[in-house]
Amino acid sequence: MDKIKLLNNKNIKIVAVLVAATIVISGLYALFLPKHNYLEEKNKGKKEKTSDNRISPLTDQALFFEIKRIRRRGLEEEMRKFGRNLPKPNPYYVVLNIDGTEYDGSKIESAQGSGSGTIADWDTGYGYGKIIKDAEEEQEISEITFKIMEIQSKGILFFKRNVPMELESLHLTYDYRTGRWEGDDYFNDSDGYGHYFGENCEIWFDIHQTDYDEDEIPYWAEVNILGTDPKVDDSKLDPDNDGVPTSWEWKWGYDPFSPENHTQLDPDVDGLSNVVEYKLEKWLTNPFYKDIFIEVDGMKGSGKRKDLPYYMFPEESQEMLMDKFARHAITVHIDDGCMGGGGELLPFVESISQESGMMQKFYKYHFADDRKGIFHYAVIAYASGFCHPQSYGNRYDTFTISGSKEVFSRVFMPYPRYRFNPRTFYIWMASLFMHELGHSLGLMPAPWYCGGIDNISMVPGRLPDNMSFIEKMKARNHAIEYWANYVSCMNYGNSGGPLKGILKPSYAWMVLDYSDGTHGEHDYNDWAHIDLTYFQKSAPFVEDSFVS
Repeated sequence: MDKIKLLNNKNIKIVAVLVAATIVISGLYALFLPKHNYLEEKNKGKKEKTSDNRISPLTDQALFFEIKRIRRRGLEEEMRKFGRNLPKPNPYYVVLNIDGTEYDGSKIESAQGSGSGTIADWDTGYGYGKIIKDAEEEQEISEITFKIMEIQSKGILFFKRNVPMELESLHLTYDYRTGRWEGDDYFNDSDGYGHYFGENCEIWFDIHQTDYDEDEIPYWAEVNILGTDPKVDDSKLDPDNDGVPTSWEWKWGYDPFSPENHTQLDPDVDGLSNVVEYKLEKWLTNPFYKDIFIEVDGMKGSGKRKDLPYYMFPEESQEMLMDKFARHAITVHIDDGCMGGGGELLPFVESISQESGMMQKFYKYHFADDRKGIFHYAVIAYASGFCHPQSYGNRYDTFTISGSKEVFSRVFMPYPRYRFNPRTFYIWMASLFMHELGHSLGLMPAPWYCGGIDNISMVPGRLPDNMSFIEKMKARNHAIEYWANYVSCMNYGNSGGPLKGILKPSYAWMVLDYSDGTHGEHDYNDWAHIDLTYFQKSAPFVEDSFVS
């Protein structure tokens, strides 16, 4: 952040009141919205007094266990170890037991032969696979155990052997009448329905059954609870005309016959209304669990021999970033082409500055209008680094960072320990990305939040020309020492004191986290301050473009 032009005090007070009112109203929605009461209220007494107690009269009964995504955790810890090669996880696989029948994902058999089904990536991506199990007709429940097993090498030299070790285990009980499950994952739990955040893995899944009309509302629930036609697809019907279909409202506990203002309701206060959450559900949204969506475009290479052929946000950096937010119950979704919007390689530009207009051009012509206000927009370029409004609404929804190894080598020239560790590049990129994303989540310099953010006293080259070199260095060292306990990627400073500053790169280069306020004097709790709706709002100040 650079020269700031303050609005007058009256306007600032008005904006502050409006922001506070928005937060309070959103909080009331989150507190008082009947997330799951509809099923509970309608289901009282129904199991004893039903008009039709059959479970599956229209189809053969079977269970579908759909694994939507698996993300292996622990990459950052491996990346911080010195090594020439990028770390890979040990092979892992799924074991699923449904009513005593076990499916071993390490073994694949088909008409073409057998093979291994182990996973060797940190992230399976969206849409991993499904397993189908035939059920007894009119069976009421199924007992399910879902495990992720890792193949670990034990022993030394010629005595090594591969041993399967359990990484995660969930036990679930599925009810064929309602289509709900309970156990280690359940409706409205802390990490989201159909989402499990474990010590070693993060898992998204769904369970459903054969259904004549394919709306994923079981026959029993349609007849005895909703009163809908089990032969008509309710995923295409919206009887209360509130913008989302019956099947979605059923899944998330709303009354499909009582209109709700789903275009405004945002119970998890992540800036995505229920209508948006419904439209993005194939990308694993949850109206009661926070989501951040970011479209990322890259840039064609400079053609320089020692640089990359193109600049993009590496998958390894993405995974480390996602894990930081996942620890705080926030799912980050990055569209680098996997969702059909990002991944474009923009024309090469030597340097992108705030005043050049290049980011506004990319924002206007390469970032779809129907995504604005839903997705953040990021560009990975050759040499750049800022979050600055590109819309006339003065919204901080756009940012850019450098993705060049040549730029990385220049930045880390004084730090050979980091410069010559190839893995450092990926941590650096994740940290830069998290820094600029932080601005679009409301982590701003003083007076709006924290004076340790983007403190130009820590960057002598950006201090006034009329200051002597000695004065600049004194200002730098004072700022670095004052904010030494603010251990955040938002902090330009390094780890305290002028000598340490020479030996270690800045927090904004190597710390991959926001601070939590526990490090002592002058520390701030970034995680408690972030506002996932900030990128949709007009900022309460105007930031002049930085002109060197």
